[in-house]
Amino acid sequence: RVTHMRWLWGDDDDNAISTSHMAATVMLGETMRWMVCHFVIPLLRSIFYVTESEFSSKRVLFYRKPVWSIFRNLSMKKLTTKQYKELGRKETAALLENQQMG
Repeated sequence: RVTHMRWLWGDDDDNAISTSHMAATVMLGETMRWMVCHFVIPLLRSIFYVTESEFSSKRVLFYRKPVWSIFRNLSMKKLTTKQYKELGRKETAALLENQQMG
């Protein structure tokens, strides 16, 4: 409850208490937003790689960065050795020449 957070309301002196319940609620919301945007999210990003996955529908997955690096390296190795091949200049030119646009 906002009323239990004395630091939002100031001193007990009647002149010092100038915030209403609404102002205290807004101040608490802004403080929480600042904490999440400028502290929690950067901390998570520095430790984890955050991603969504097809198999887990709308869940967010957190991988430690060293683990994600292993996944990424294995995937890139598979792509470059088994699924893609390097084309020479002549082969590339021939493919582009025969390609129809639009």
